[in-house]
Amino acid sequence: MTGDEAPSFAGGIKRVESAWIDYNGHMNMAYYSLLFDRTVEEIFTANGLGPAYRARTGCSFFILVSQIHYLREVHEGDPLGMTFRVLDHDAKRVHVFMEMYHAEKRYRAATMEGLDIHIDMTRRRSAPMPEDVREIFARLQARDAHRPWPEEAGAKIGIRREAG
Repeated sequence: MTGDEAPSFAGGIKRVESAWIDYNGHMNMAYYSLLFDRTVEEIFTANGLGPAYRARTGCSFFILVSQIHYLREVHEGDPLGMTFRVLDHDAKRVHVFMEMYHAEKRYRAATMEGLDIHIDMTRRRSAPMPEDVREIFARLQARDAHRPWPEEAGAKIGIRREAG
């Protein structure tokens, strides 16, 4: 992101709290996950897929897998903005990608990729999403379809070894 660009932040600006700072003087890894999770909750709720959806339908969403890339440190009081996009979805799952930015200095601090699954809470098992829910994810996916696939999405974890 160049200095002229400003991403559209989802869920408003959040500030790094003093309790989130670890002995290395930066935000502890657990709070990156917390902020990404809070943003997902805000996005889902804003789209009618939060607590009211669960109360109305008996269904919700669980995370199956997530991966966070820590790109730059953030410190106490730093303002953070998050982006959110749907990369893909099917009858039961939604693949999301988020970016955390320092909202003033405009650098990417972290990314999070996640795969959520639609759950029937009475059975605690996966269940197909209703068509109107799939339409919400289709709209969100189409909104960012012009953007390139995120570099960190689908990354494999491992130690790269030199052939020798």
